[in-house]
Formats: sequence, C-alpha cells, structure tokens
Amino acid sequence: NHLNNVVVNISGLWNRSGEWMRLDGFDSFANMVTAEANTKDKNSFETIAIDDYAQRQEQSIGLIQLDIEGAELSALQGAQKILEQDKPYIIFELHRYYVDWSNGLRATPVCQLLLNLGYTIFAVRDINSHREMPNQPIELVPLDSVYLDGPPHGFNMLAVPDTTRVQNKAFRIVEG
Repeated sequence: NHLNNVVVNISGLWNRSGEWMRLDGFDSFANMVTAEANTKDKNSFETIAIDDYAQRQEQSIGLIQLDIEGAELSALQGAQKILEQDKPYIIFELHRYYVDWSNGLRATPVCQLLLNLGYTIFAVRDINSHREMPNQPIELVPLDSVYLDGPPHGFNMLAVPDTTRVQNKAFRIVEG
C-alpha cells in the first residue's frame, strides 16, 4: 500500500537489549526463549528494548501495539522511560494461555505496570465473527467489568493515559 513511514526491524522486543532469543512452540502460540548468542541458528534474533530503540531513532513514541504471545510484559518493562515521558497509547493482548487472570485482569503484572503509571485500561469488545460494522463505534469494556469465564481465550486491550481521547463518537464504553 506504498507506505513510506514503516521500518522493518528484525529484532525482538524485550525488557533489555542485546539478548538472543528464538521462538519456541507452534505458530501463534510460540513464545520467546533464550538462544545462544552468535550461533548460526537462523531462527534466533537479538532483542531490543523499546526505550533503546526510541533513543537510537531520536523520536518520541505515541503508540505501542503489541501482540507478541506472552512477551507483552517484558516489552513494556523495556519501555519504562517512554511510558513515563511520552505516555503513548498502548494496544496489547492478554491471553489466558500466557497470563494468569484468576484474580482478575487488574491483578495481572502487565495491567499493574500500566495502572501504576496512571493509565486507564479497557478491553476491546470482540465479536468473534465477521460482521460489517460501518459507522459503528469501537466498544471498550472497563477493566473491572470484563467477563473472564469460558474456554481459554484472549482480549485485545487498550491502555490510555488520558480518557478524553476515548470519550467521543468513535468509541462506546460498555459494561460486561
């Protein structure tokens, strides 16, 4: 689509730069595990912390979008400076396969990290089927109102530093 503002980096987001990792497991449920540095393993890659990436680019970050199969917490731990200074909007996944939410979403380490930095967190309503939804607002469910029962599943989450950005006709905040 002729985008000229996308840069592809062959690096894994992690809580620190310079680690060597590889993906372990099947397809969308693969997770990052430690790999040997400087090997000829074509499946291994070097990590970078978001803070280090932003510093090298000499840019602030306004949006972080993560769906990295359980490594979301580690990636956000590597973005402490960015989270505190730039206050980017964050879209991330929480999946019961990787995250224990038996004490509620609020108690998960990734939500605790963001809440302690002053973020408000919502789950994004997922209909789980294809439906045309022109001109329909995105439904956001407050963190403590998300229905968690059922088979193992995940949620796309939105963390905002300021709720005024979601108080308009593009969004609808709903309970349950």
